[in-house]
Amino acid sequence: MDGPIDLSLSLQAISIKLLGLDIDWDRFRSEFPSDICPAEVGQILAGFQGDRSGRGLCLAFSGGPDSLFLLVWFRVHFSALARKSLVLHFNHGTRPKENAAEAVYAEKVATELGYRFVCGQGPGGRKFSESDLRAARFEFFGKEMSAGGIDTILLGHQADDVAETFLARIARGSGPEGLGAPRPVTYHNGPWPHARVRPLLHLPGTSIRQGLEDLGLQAVSDPSNRSGVYLRNRIRAHVVPAWRDAVDRDLYAGVSRARRLQEEVSDFLESTVSSLMPDGIGVTQIPLSRLREVPRAPRRFLLERWLLAHSKNPGPDVVDRVLDAIEEEELGRWSVAKNSWIELGSDFLSMVVGTAEGMEPNWAPIRWGGSTQLYLPDRSVLCRRVLPGERNLFSAIKAGEVDVKTAAFLRIPGDASEVLEVRRWQPGDKFQPLGAPGRKKLQDCFTDRKISPEQRRTLPVICWRGKICWVPGLPPAEEFRVTSAEESLLSLTYLQS
Repeated sequence: MDGPIDLSLSLQAISIKLLGLDIDWDRFRSEFPSDICPAEVGQILAGFQGDRSGRGLCLAFSGGPDSLFLLVWFRVHFSALARKSLVLHFNHGTRPKENAAEAVYAEKVATELGYRFVCGQGPGGRKFSESDLRAARFEFFGKEMSAGGIDTILLGHQADDVAETFLARIARGSGPEGLGAPRPVTYHNGPWPHARVRPLLHLPGTSIRQGLEDLGLQAVSDPSNRSGVYLRNRIRAHVVPAWRDAVDRDLYAGVSRARRLQEEVSDFLESTVSSLMPDGIGVTQIPLSRLREVPRAPRRFLLERWLLAHSKNPGPDVVDRVLDAIEEEELGRWSVAKNSWIELGSDFLSMVVGTAEGMEPNWAPIRWGGSTQLYLPDRSVLCRRVLPGERNLFSAIKAGEVDVKTAAFLRIPGDASEVLEVRRWQPGDKFQPLGAPGRKKLQDCFTDRKISPEQRRTLPVICWRGKICWVPGLPPAEEFRVTSAEESLLSLTYLQS
């Protein structure tokens, strides 16, 4: 069941199985009843079943086991509705020969089950990311749904997807909204407002594959699902099996409940924000009095929602810094995109759009950990990466082939992923530049390098445990010199807009 299948043999088998009488449909109905779906999904399907207007819905069908099971389950329990519904298959074109055969397979399955079928064609090629392909797929879904006057699509996400998403988002430091996904039902605006419905969220993948095997049906297999390149695949192959073996209870039931609790927290925060902002979240100013009357969790949720409403996503470090400043009653300004700023005044939190000219940055030290990018008030960006030891890189660093205006490679004692502090230059700051005989004032280093007073006010000073590591435009500190090709190091890059 896990490997690629012979599509020509599979098509013949499907024709025989679905049109014949040798499938034990009663057993399937018994093992996978209509109420296996989440309650809110059941309510939506019951509403469609009782609707006499003739409207149907869409089902996304990749040809894989989860979406194949969804088509069969839906056809068994909602046969009249299935005949009015539309199956959508998207040919990504990343594997032209295999994708074409999968499209033929998908059409055969859908039509044998009594569905209407439409296939879309993707851009093809291998240069597109997973997110690009997903966007193309849902653009196709939206066009077909709009053309057919359909506002609901069923997706084959199941319990394994919930566990994998939960782990991946914990690693990213997601909050309750991220950890509450995928939800049984989500509503989406845009060119075609619609609902995405997931009936199989309570079913683990093993049950789905066994159910198909019992019916004698075999799904297609995408080889990219076995690639270790993608985080989700690594979690699926290595983490979830070990996690399942380690716990002494039903892992999927526990994760499902944890997801549901996070969903409830997210809904509570959403309602709190709505009550705080009755005129909507798209305003340019938020009164600080409203932010200070609620705890940090709804305050964070409101701030993130507000940034998204303005199409800004500066990252968690900026959000944390603004929240800290609100609590400490500080004033400040933070860059959230090119020519866009959050400004914290005495009475309002404001979204400011314009050039940085005449806007003197005034910002407190920032603790920089976790994220790979840090947006600074002068529109510049700091990037960090931890790199393994590599001889060619070590030789280039040793030979001085590094532009100290934009990059530095550092040896951080202990752990190269530790939290750094980023702050403004302060009079009296000293450090020992790489290769220098002793410590010098930063002011003297700036003068030696002909760095203007205007630039000095905006350059970030990067510190580790209170010690200056690097200032863009200057060599890194001698104390953090890379001494071996075998040790991991911290790569810092400074980008100016």
